[in-house]
Amino acid sequence: MEQTRSLLNMYYWIGFTALFVMVSIIVSMSYFYYKLLFHKQQQFQEQLLQEILKSKEEEQIRIARELHDGILGDIAALKIAVDLQKKISKDENQQFWKSTDDQLKKIIQEVRTICHDLVPPMLDTVGLIPALQAILEDKANKTNKQIQLHIHYVPQLSPLDELHVFRLIQEWITNHLKHNNANQFEIAFSSYEANEWLIELKDNGNSFQWNHLLHEGKGLGWKNMHARILALNAHLEQVPSDKGNQLNLTIPIR
Repeated sequence: MEQTRSLLNMYYWIGFTALFVMVSIIVSMSYFYYKLLFHKQQQFQEQLLQEILKSKEEEQIRIARELHDGILGDIAALKIAVDLQKKISKDENQQFWKSTDDQLKKIIQEVRTICHDLVPPMLDTVGLIPALQAILEDKANKTNKQIQLHIHYVPQLSPLDELHVFRLIQEWITNHLKHNNANQFEIAFSSYEANEWLIELKDNGNSFQWNHLLHEGKGLGWKNMHARILALNAHLEQVPSDKGNQLNLTIPIR
């Protein structure tokens, strides 16, 4: 009797152990499966975001060129005709032609502003660094903030990558001027290891956590920065700072 009870007890524990192992395996497999599924979904979303951003930038470039080379040229030609007609018209028509000329000037300026917002014109004409220097100097003068740009190394970039870097830094400055009490900014370009480019973004404003702002923040500024970081295949790391914040962006040289 005692031997039978011991045998049943042993079978019980063997069965319980086998069931526990099976349940553990199922739970572990489910966990890893959902983790893999989540990772794949996140990769897909990031890739989709990159494609959307790339398409958006390419479309902005196309629209800006069509506006500048097409519509703006047609309006400029119309203005020349109006100027000519104003010179030969009678005195009683001068007010009409002057009003028409003023309206055309306003339209031309508005179209140029739209083109500049779509694609910074200096990127095409003088390149990334002079374009950055110009906008940073303009920001510093308008806001009375101290903004420094240190150039130690800049790789050869595609026009689209130049635009991503330009917009990323522009977004970073704009976010801080709106939401952070920083009055000193420092941007440094340097080489990093063999095939990487390092961009350091420093400020003396209120401390923040990049990941928190990215995932919990309501504004689009940090999300736009993140989208451009993904488009550059770059990696961003927040470095501990005694005062303010420092973000290190490493970009592979393609």
